[in-house]
Amino acid sequence: RVDSQPPQAFSALFDLQGDARAGELRLASALGQTLATVRWSTVGAELQQGGEIRRSGSLDELTTELTGAPLP
Repeated sequence: RVDSQPPQAFSALFDLQGDARAGELRLASALGQTLATVRWSTVGAELQQGGEIRRSGSLDELTTELTGAPLP
């Protein structure tokens, strides 16, 4: 759940690898289909969704752009 205006909620399976400095988060539907993959490192973050890749300076910046609110 994201506390934004309006509030948002998401349901997905996820696979998280890495730590705060570098890692990968794969989000999948309940049937296991990959919806998106987020990768981050000390040099930035990227979101791969379908055939598109979106890059940002940091994971916090990227998630705020995508959801409209910072994530914990």
